[in-house]
Amino acid sequence: MKIILASKSGVRKKILDKYHIDNEVIVSNVDEDEVKESLLSEGADPLSISKNLAEIKSVKVSNKNSDRYVLGADSVISLNGKLINKPNSREEAFGILKKLNNSKHYLISSVCIAKNGSMIWNYTDSSELKMKNLSDNELSSYLNKIDTKTLLAYGVYQIESDGLELFEYIKGDNESIMGLPIKEIINYIKQLEKWKKKFAIIGSPIKHSLSPVLHEYWFKKYGISAEYETIDIDESELSEIIEKIKHEEFTGINVTLPFKKKIINYIDKVINDAELTGSVNTIFLNNDKIVVGENTDVYGLQAAYLKEIDSNLNKKALIIGAGGVSPSVILSIKKSGIKNICITNRTNEKCIFLKRKFNFLNIIPWSDLKSEIKNFDIIINATSLGLINGDDFNFNFVNTKKEVIYIDTIYNPLETKTFKFLKKEGRKVFNGLDMFIYQGQKSFYLWNKVNPEIDDELVDLLNSKLKWLR
Repeated sequence: MKIILASKSGVRKKILDKYHIDNEVIVSNVDEDEVKESLLSEGADPLSISKNLAEIKSVKVSNKNSDRYVLGADSVISLNGKLINKPNSREEAFGILKKLNNSKHYLISSVCIAKNGSMIWNYTDSSELKMKNLSDNELSSYLNKIDTKTLLAYGVYQIESDGLELFEYIKGDNESIMGLPIKEIINYIKQLEKWKKKFAIIGSPIKHSLSPVLHEYWFKKYGISAEYETIDIDESELSEIIEKIKHEEFTGINVTLPFKKKIINYIDKVINDAELTGSVNTIFLNNDKIVVGENTDVYGLQAAYLKEIDSNLNKKALIIGAGGVSPSVILSIKKSGIKNICITNRTNEKCIFLKRKFNFLNIIPWSDLKSEIKNFDIIINATSLGLINGDDFNFNFVNTKKEVIYIDTIYNPLETKTFKFLKKEGRKVFNGLDMFIYQGQKSFYLWNKVNPEIDDELVDLLNSKLKWLR
């Protein structure tokens, strides 16, 4: 795991490197003097100031680096409960050393780890130091050994080399005194590496799903510690799944047939396209610990085939099927600007139900499908007909228009019987693989705040898995 160090301190980076903690530096550029002045005006003590500065640095860098662990750190000197600021000149440095001379004081080192703009862990260590009773000449001699840049960057003294000669005693951990309580940082990083995000897709049947392949490819590519599984369940287990999300046993869940509508009864809040369609395929726990249902199928269809649909705004579309994915298809087609949308289904009651939600729909009886199919410019199969090891249409689409666009929401197999027939007839055909990838892309973003790339390697991987599954 590679962390970001939100500090320009070369000493802190050396400590991380020494203990083989993979890191990169992104400086926070926080105005420390301004923060200190503000906190002091509120009556903050040195310990609070150190903690706040570490958090502000880590959170600022974290806001611009989603899903990365960012380490912020700060050290301050406390003398008699008062903050000792870093010097702005050699004269100020000498004055500070005079204050500390022959005195017991404390070096407070705070660290904070942030992720996605929020602090997730912090730790503060305090070391006791006492300076020797030194003459002005001895103090000046020490300062003359340190170049001005180093002196102003690290404070009035360095706890190494010549700096050690200043002290009567030092009580504390060496790395903490140098700026990082490394033992505690290592222990926390070990906990992070053991913990994995858990994701799953629920449905029945579910063996055909390629969602684990898709998401695990992106987990590996973006260095996210996570796993993704398939869960074949029945309706009685839906509430249990939602409880696991509430208790953060799962970070996110995808939903497929036959539960895209039924799952809504168990979710706290349905948003955006899920609310418009009454169909949920992506679930997550938001920052307020509310279980949220969203629909990424609408986006998936639009992103995959919008370029084909855009040039057909004035034409006629037919959706075959009124099941789980059908509301998403209807909304996607409507968003694309097509106004003449028809639907057909073996069970006419399901079409009537959808028409109540989408009153612009025209219903075509299933018995008329074979004869009516010639009237459509766009045909989308939103049924499970053609799915591997499943049923298929009992007729060929022999009388479709030559310029028809046929979209199959099925991706396993890549080419259904109808797909193969229309392809052989020279029609423009698309399978459901692209839609599947794009809906997964949006789900991945909702869960991880990372927008994953769809590259040739991923497409080749999915195609190879589908060939193997045949």
